Amino acid sequence: MEHFLRVEESGRIEALQEICVEFESRDDIAGLLILACDANGYRPDNLDLLLKGRTLPVIGAVFPELVSGNRKISRGTIVIGMKNRARIFSVAGLSDENVDYDELINRTVPEPGNARTALVFVDGFAGRIAALLEGLFNNFGLEVNYLGGGAGSLTLERKPCLLTNQGMLEDAAVIALLDLPSGVGVQHGWSSVAGPFKATECHQGTIASLDWQPAYEVYRQVVEARPGEVFDPDDFYATAQKYPFGLRKLDAEMVVRDPFQVGEKGEIICVGDVPLNSYLYVLTSDVPTLVDAASEALRLALAQCPGRGEDLPVLLFDCISRALFMGERFDDELNVFDQPGRTVVGALTIGEIANSGRSYLELFNKTAVVGVIDL
Repeated sequence: MEHFLRVEESGRIEALQEICVEFESRDDIAGLLILACDANGYRPDNLDLLLKGRTLPVIGAVFPELVSGNRKISRGTIVIGMKNRARIFSVAGLSDENVDYDELINRTVPEPGNARTALVFVDGFAGRIAALLEGLFNNFGLEVNYLGGGAGSLTLERKPCLLTNQGMLEDAAVIALLDLPSGVGVQHGWSSVAGPFKATECHQGTIASLDWQPAYEVYRQVVEARPGEVFDPDDFYATAQKYPFGLRKLDAEMVVRDPFQVGEKGEIICVGDVPLNSYLYVLTSDVPTLVDAASEALRLALAQCPGRGEDLPVLLFDCISRALFMGERFDDELNVFDQPGRTVVGALTIGEIANSGRSYLELFNKTAVVGVIDL
């Protein structure tokens, strides 16, 4: 894949321009996948001219950090020259309460045809990601493998973070349909320490009460009951990294929801939707267990590509809060994927998007999503 991959770590727009021009001059490249670091400082006023000037289809996003091989990259850009032409479309207004995404996708998105894989990037802080994914799944079903994640900044600042031929987009999603097979593995490694608690008052990703008690108080009491834990109300996210929520799904493994902020009235704000009256657990884990889960995600992805998987590149979408929790030992997780002869690239995301062709399309948190695909 190296012939179709460029990794630059300056974050300079001029460096990205040079790569795009190089790839557009080649007959063996039909599209551009661009993964960029938030620290690059890309904004519509300094990047839109470059994006709108592209002669090839573009799909991409800005993430807190990137992955190349067994390294995290905090500044720079990864560009993949896609050998197969993608059908790319975008969906605006991803927080709009009045949009029926099922109907919108049915009306505006081309039929999937021979598409086997969909790359899906969303604004990680948009309010209705779950509704969009439900609309995608209702229209495309299990015939397509989905792979992607939430874009944005760890500063929690809402800003344009998706890269398209129309420029940078905010509060939106961008999807690329590819006529390519893929293998997808999804594992998180977190387990329950308390619950279930019924989400008795919530809206989108904001939980106001659990079992009719203030959500923050219920959560604080669970954490403080853990041996050796001291709950710091002035640094909520330091605690939340270690104790995410688990959302029980029917006939499926628990989906992790990442609490990242406390609202003015004591609401807990999560990345991803929490349905009203759903049941939540408080979870925890340790580094060895998380590394084992990442290894299992890779195994599951490779198993879907018998005879070819070991030779195919890995496209990784791993959660930035998972990396923060693991600290320096996140290298142990990256070493799981970085094997001799295998290309590994990807992003540390604000929520991960996947299914594996066998289960419902979902937004995950604190989860390793591994794609095996020859873009």
